[in-house]
Amino acid sequence: MRVRPWLTLVLTICLISVTGLAAAEASVMGFTDTEGLWGDEAISQAQALGLVKGKQPAIFAPKDNVTRQEMIVMLLRALGKDDEASNLDLGTLNLEFPDSAEDWARKHIALAVQEGLIQKSKLPNINFKGPASRLEAAVLIAMALDLPQGDAELPFGDINQIDSYYIPYVKEVVNNNIMKGRSGDVFAPQENISRMEMATLLCRLVDSGYVNPAPGRYFIGKVLLVNSADNSITLQTTGGTSTYHLSPQCMVYVDGQRLQLGSLSVGSNVKVVLDGSGRCSFLAETNAGVWTPSAGTGQEGGTAGSRNTGYVVNKFINSFTVRYNDGTTEELDVLQITKFEEDGFPRQYWNLKPGYKVRLQRLGNMLTGVQILDNTPRFFGEVLDINSREIEIKDADGYERDYDLASDCTIKDREGYRVDREDIDEHDEVELVLNGDGEVVTIVVTPRETVEGRVAYVNAGDREIIIIDEFGQVRPFKVLPGAAIRDEDADDDEDLDLDDIDTGFEVVLVVNDENEVIRIEVDDRSILSGKVTELDLTSDEITIEDEDDNDETYDLAEKVVVYDEDGDETYLGDLNVGDEVTLTLDLNDSVTRIQITARRLLEGIVTNIDDRDNEIRIDPEEGRHQWYDVDRDAEIVRDGEDIDLDEILVGAEVEFRLSGGDIIYLEVVDDEDITVRGKITNVDENDREITIKQVSGERFTFEFEDRADLEDEDGKDIEIDDLRDGWEVELELDDGLIEDLRVLER
Repeated sequence: MRVRPWLTLVLTICLISVTGLAAAEASVMGFTDTEGLWGDEAISQAQALGLVKGKQPAIFAPKDNVTRQEMIVMLLRALGKDDEASNLDLGTLNLEFPDSAEDWARKHIALAVQEGLIQKSKLPNINFKGPASRLEAAVLIAMALDLPQGDAELPFGDINQIDSYYIPYVKEVVNNNIMKGRSGDVFAPQENISRMEMATLLCRLVDSGYVNPAPGRYFIGKVLLVNSADNSITLQTTGGTSTYHLSPQCMVYVDGQRLQLGSLSVGSNVKVVLDGSGRCSFLAETNAGVWTPSAGTGQEGGTAGSRNTGYVVNKFINSFTVRYNDGTTEELDVLQITKFEEDGFPRQYWNLKPGYKVRLQRLGNMLTGVQILDNTPRFFGEVLDINSREIEIKDADGYERDYDLASDCTIKDREGYRVDREDIDEHDEVELVLNGDGEVVTIVVTPRETVEGRVAYVNAGDREIIIIDEFGQVRPFKVLPGAAIRDEDADDDEDLDLDDIDTGFEVVLVVNDENEVIRIEVDDRSILSGKVTELDLTSDEITIEDEDDNDETYDLAEKVVVYDEDGDETYLGDLNVGDEVTLTLDLNDSVTRIQITARRLLEGIVTNIDDRDNEIRIDPEEGRHQWYDVDRDAEIVRDGEDIDLDEILVGAEVEFRLSGGDIIYLEVVDDEDITVRGKITNVDENDREITIKQVSGERFTFEFEDRADLEDEDGKDIEIDDLRDGWEVELELDDGLIEDLRVLER
């Protein structure tokens, strides 16, 4: 009969003796019973990191087994939860420990239960002194790291010895190069994991960056200088160049072999572990690049951004919401899921309850299965109010929830230290653990920083947002995928997307310890939009007319930025009265950003054209004439066809658009029902046509209507054959034909 792994655990493993764990940093020495073994280097590295120690001063016992209770303590120590475990009051937890759980491990075991790493109902039946199998280690690590499963099939001949329930876990650790098979192409799932295997596993986790149990003491550097006489080494790291002395018992490895300091090659990269005094206690050449792994190991199990395990927030008819370990959420479609399981037994969707911890199984982007890991209800949310009797939170879906506090409710921070109820502030994130009566027995508080301000820039594709805070500081942030974005004044409860956020929005950002945005609350989503009615650059003021036809005047900030319709940066001189704009204001209501959304088309009558200098004079208002430069790339059209500047009639009605004072677009809207002037240069009686030369110097020919009226300067009727070259005439056109002709000057 196969024994199912009994833990649902999180992250790394530290190796210890049967009676206790190694200190945070250990003196390093070479074990006499590991030299020459394939795991010798890893054992020395793990010892230097404080993860393992010998059973005797020079004896490591590499082939001995690791017990289950050792693994629990190792994990929690590696996760930085040792103090939290030590601060637990076992008398308040109502746990039934088996005799196999020794006193030195019980607080860590209790924390594992509280964290959902061990099923509380299974606790009394676990043999904690028994050895852990390789399969148990694989499941332990897979659930800890939330690794992607990968597509590769397991290459082992004994795959049939692994229960199908656990195949996904084994795939995760194997396909991500965390665990390997044993000789003979077998995984040996039921065999015990040895101390040497565990030490090697630990170092793979550390070297891969999944965990760093010694922040600041472990890194990889490039060798610049080896000084055997001074027993020192100079390294280039991500932080610069530094020289380190070696401790007397520092272990040095090249190609897995114990060697002397002088064996290290200049230019090679080395893994470095420092002791508490800053001296090297371990050096080993590596092919890995120079880096400093992050110090974070996660507080809730799983790596940052993990989307494989989480807690059910709310449950709906065809979907449910899961809160992941990084604080982000996702709504999942039940119709995709082919199986629900708990402890390897089939379950149904109705067995799933809010607050349950679950693990998600995916095939590509499709969710295929849900495993219930822990049915002790835990809820997460933002504090709205708390008193001696109840706590009110807003959950990850934006719903407001009230929970009664148990009489023995304890409040603590993430490190396990006691927190007074009065120290809990609005916006703090809390984790609530409920008892069987639905009362809160534990509150774990995570203070959250909030930043208020106005959005100055947002890039939904790169998930970037920049705000101007209440002190006028420009502050950039990364927005986590899955971050909740809500409008507090919206009529519905649906989340917004990042591309729904625009410049000018007033927002409250809730950020995590990495200064990443986990929630955005929109306080005011209105943007000042309107039509420019006045632009006074002398007084640095702009007046816009809003949709209610009200004029509002705003001061221009010292460094106002202007963008055209295409999003390209331009300048204030490019802005014109009549343009449609949106304004971004700082906290002093001064305009810091102007986005031109639509250009106003000006109207007027052409009164002159200088084709040589590419200029045109237009009368946009009665009695007012103005010369405009025409941009060389300006678009000039009539009836949808492109024309040249010299094809425009003086007297034509036009619409035009300016940029920087120059005409960039001009359209002839009427040159057939207008009045034009010019000097006659030719008369054709037979074709009933005349040609005139306008003030622009261009000549145009017009045809008379059949009943056209012709008058001399005294108002007397004349005929076409009375007209002479050189006479100044005024023509009234109807549909492009001369309807009336009046002689202005002979």
